[in-house]
Amino acid sequence: MDIVTNKSIYSQSTNESIIVTAINISNQNLYYWWPSFFASLQIRKGNTWVDLGAWYNIIAIPPGKLSIAPGDTVHVPVLNSNEEIIKDLGEYRISLEIFKEPNLTQLLSTKYRVSNIFEIIN
Repeated sequence: MDIVTNKSIYSQSTNESIIVTAINISNQNLYYWWPSFFASLQIRKGNTWVDLGAWYNIIAIPPGKLSIAPGDTVHVPVLNSNEEIIKDLGEYRISLEIFKEPNLTQLLSTKYRVSNIFEIIN
């Protein structure tokens, strides 16, 4: 997966939309549950990434397994730069629960499940 944001710096004061797109750049199908909390916001604290959780609500229907064919994209729910979950300025990334097989037991390695690093400024 290649997980990218539409910008690298966002202002909290102007409430910008952080648009995240995941593209399957592999040559095999990849899998995830939807609707579910498959996307999580993380903040860098020193040398550690701290998971803050999801910023969106899900509808009350049972999740189903979806596949992402090679070359296909998945759009992550839009995150706004002044969402309640963003309490601190700093460096962030989005982590996705994307699996390499249809049984949804083997996650892709972290390197392929996180977005580029982006910054939230005042």
